[in-house]
Amino acid sequence: MIFQFIKLEWKQFTRSANFGKSLGIKIVMGLIALYFIVMFLFLGIGLYPALKKLFPEQDPFLIVNKAIFFWVLMDLLIRFFFQKLPVLSVKPLLTVPIAKKKHSSLCFRQIAFILF
Repeated sequence: MIFQFIKLEWKQFTRSANFGKSLGIKIVMGLIALYFIVMFLFLGIGLYPALKKLFPEQDPFLIVNKAIFFWVLMDLLIRFFFQKLPVLSVKPLLTVPIAKKKHSSLCFRQIAFILF
């Protein structure tokens, strides 16, 4: 069932009127995401010695975990309040004989994996 939804999403993406523009934007966004992944990797490697030097009495691992906890909490709150549900992609599926529970789970899965 998941593969059928993925296939339908791919068809919707490739058959859109502005496919080239959308594809170009997604490629640029992917490159930007790759850049940030590399930068955060280097930051993660260099952060431990820097925190050890700045805060010698505290464990750097605990300092970073506190920051990550609050960052994830704020990210979830921002997503909850500002992200719209992808209802337009679910509307055409309402005529297909698929359970409504599958539609709603598809909608929530799409929200979980949206990066931008």
